Amino acid sequence: MKNERRTLRKLKASPVPKRRIIKIIRQIQEERGKESAQKVFQVLEEWTAKGLILDWEEYRKWGYQDYILHHDGCFTTTDARVIAFQIVSSEINAQEHLKKYPEIPVIRVDAAMSLAELDERMKKIFNNELNGSKNS
Repeated sequence: MKNERRTLRKLKASPVPKRRIIKIIRQIQEERGKESAQKVFQVLEEWTAKGLILDWEEYRKWGYQDYILHHDGCFTTTDARVIAFQIVSSEINAQEHLKKYPEIPVIRVDAAMSLAELDERMKKIFNNELNGSKNS
């Protein structure tokens, strides 16, 4: 995170055109988003293997679910409920998303977060849904 800020400051101070800087920043954000999503779906794959959930699905980028409904994916609980969610890679984006769409759970993935840490965070977020599956 600090390295990215330092790089951003260097880019702003450089004679590079502003459009080029914006393009570079968007590329960094896109890469970070892909890495975050990949981690989330790895955890969901582990949950499927352990029997915590039945299945999961990743929605197409800029598709209806992503662009209109603001869902990045969903999973099906063992009692057949479908739980949609949004993936973000910063606290600011998570707060903005929750203000606009409080009914859609947000999974915030830090850049250096391990799969074990993410697994624990996701279990806290979806505690009711996962425990509801066990209690039914």
